[in-house]
Amino acid sequence: MNMNCKLSAGMNSLKRRAAGLASAVLISLVPLLAASALVGCSKSSSQPPPGAGPHVDTVKLRQAFANSTPEIHTALDQAAFGIRYGKYAQAQEALEKLAADPSLTEPQKKIVNDSLEQLKKMEEAQAAAPPTPAQ
Repeated sequence: MNMNCKLSAGMNSLKRRAAGLASAVLISLVPLLAASALVGCSKSSSQPPPGAGPHVDTVKLRQAFANSTPEIHTALDQAAFGIRYGKYAQAQEALEKLAADPSLTEPQKKIVNDSLEQLKKMEEAQAAAPPTPAQ
């Protein structure tokens, strides 16, 4: 009987150690998980890093046409989609359609023309870049 009591006491001691170890691990993981969640939720910049090559600032482009007609917004959406997914011919077509709109103000015309210039530079950079290997 004495042996059973010692075994039972030893098992209880082991259980307490395991529970203490598990809680210590949890306590140390919680701050780590919270920190990684905060880092993962940080707002990404709409701008590429400096030196990343030519880019079209679609945020400025959209801001210039914030109060425009649905047709203009459709053209902006098509241009932004083409720019984002490397469909530069589609983006160029949409921007040229936008540039031909007679209702544009001078600042709007300027940003569309600047965007077209940047788009052409992006096309040139893409053509000059070596192809990426398939994975």
